[in-house]
Amino acid sequence: MADNRVSASLSKEDREAVLAVFNTIKAKLPFLIDLTKEERIALPKMGDKSRAFVTKALEVATQNPEFLPRSFDLEEMRNDTELFEAMYPILVASSQLHELIELEFGLILNRGARKQHGKIAQPLEKAERKYEMVREPGL
Repeated sequence: MADNRVSASLSKEDREAVLAVFNTIKAKLPFLIDLTKEERIALPKMGDKSRAFVTKALEVATQNPEFLPRSFDLEEMRNDTELFEAMYPILVASSQLHELIELEFGLILNRGARKQHGKIAQPLEKAERKYEMVREPGL
């Protein structure tokens, strides 16, 4: 892998602009909530198959409301399904952006660690050799 695949910088102004966009996104999605670790674990995993199941379940429930318990709120299920579908492209876009940022962050850290290792590795090795020569036996 090349040492420096991307040579870039991020100005304070650009960073602040990006963070402002994130704040705008949060403001546009005020219904987002945080969950405890236990609540997250208890959630069913949602993938493409689950997405298809939810859509099909709504169709079946709409066509056969007589089979649903009286307490079942079909309109709320419809609203949840519409919200799910509306948010799906946002999830995909944010996941892709997160992956790109995380990969670049890793590359930056890796490059920095390699550069620093090269700068300090030889002096440390020399110091260790000197220490080994002068240290007292048994220490």
